Amino acid sequence: MGMLDWLGRIPMFAGLPHPALTELARVVHRKRVPARHTLFYEGDPVTTLYCIHHGRIRIDVTMEDGGENTINILGDGEFFPHTGLLPGGTYPATATTMVETELAAILRDDLVQLVRQNPEIAYHLLLEMGRRAEILQSRVRELTQRDLRLRVLCVLMRLARMRLRNGEIPHPVPDGTGLDFHLTHEELARLSGGARESISRILADLKREGIVLQSSQGRLVINYGQLENAIANSRVCPLIPATAPGHSFESIDQ
Repeated sequence: MGMLDWLGRIPMFAGLPHPALTELARVVHRKRVPARHTLFYEGDPVTTLYCIHHGRIRIDVTMEDGGENTINILGDGEFFPHTGLLPGGTYPATATTMVETELAAILRDDLVQLVRQNPEIAYHLLLEMGRRAEILQSRVRELTQRDLRLRVLCVLMRLARMRLRNGEIPHPVPDGTGLDFHLTHEELARLSGGARESISRILADLKREGIVLQSSQGRLVINYGQLENAIANSRVCPLIPATAPGHSFESIDQ
């Protein structure tokens, strides 16, 4: 696949006209990175914008006690970092691949020059940053206003939607489909803002309800239909529209 076609499959660049995409292709580096590889550490100088063509990235921040907290998991089509890129500065978090990941990498200096010379690229970048800001604001509301059980359900649904968006599972999802996440209780606790012990209790409850099928040895298997029903019945997950099961996937997390 040629570079132009490859770039055109990344949502951030898909709407660019051909001349702008051609200019962008001259400075993009195509990278395939193995699983569990750290791309950069929190506090490193910002040097590169990354866009995920296919794969998964975990974003961690350092807490006051020296421990790490997973604040996000990014999938196909998403870019990072979200701050400090154009003005310069340091990476606000640590980024590590969870699986083998294919990336479009653009050096910051090249991107700044492109933005100054090409308004189409600048406009698309602003749109994407605005979209990410809205999603992050929703996540802040989710973490501060909702009970822990619902936060867990929202995290699981967000990860399920990522699997759908990445084309890893069919849409619509067949009845009874189980989704397998390589996610530990500790990682789920970090994503949902709860203590590990509380997460274990909630997962045990969800297992009795048939939403969780397995939660051991770093594997978390959920029943997608049951999860969707639980979200629809709650009607308060900020990132999931309050509609009946079977709603249009295209309206989620876009």
